[in-house]
Amino acid sequence: MDQLRVNIDISNWQTVDDVVMGGRSRSNIVEADGVLRFEGEVSLENNGGFCSARNAGLWDLGGATGLVWTMRGSSRDFEATLRTAEIPESTSFRCAFRPEADWQDFDFKFDDFRLFRRGQLVSEVERPDPSQLVSFGFLLADASPGPFWLELERILANT
Repeated sequence: MDQLRVNIDISNWQTVDDVVMGGRSRSNIVEADGVLRFEGEVSLENNGGFCSARNAGLWDLGGATGLVWTMRGSSRDFEATLRTAEIPESTSFRCAFRPEADWQDFDFKFDDFRLFRRGQLVSEVERPDPSQLVSFGFLLADASPGPFWLELERILANT
């Protein structure tokens, strides 16, 4: 596996929470002991219910079959998100995972991702093009209010 270096510099990350639609959830990204920590609280008030974070860049992973993310977190149903250059801003490819408190490797195959737009499934067929990756991140929209945390140690590309 070739390593895709995750930029832990939090200035390259942004959070997007349901406040963009009137909700009251909140999240932030911090660096803690050399790992990226995504934390916050999901609120269902005002039709809210999601927190997300993403990093922007440009990665040509042509030939890769997927990504292995080393993570740990609160036992909630998160989604890994990927965006590619050819999809609109309001869409992302998603793949579900559930981290536990101990470090785990999540092996996300590009074939396991599905295309969503604003929470709605757009395509069961379309897959991300690894040569056009412009963003990766996390989404928590499990319809459960309360605090959460997720830590990312590294990302490896399967080639």
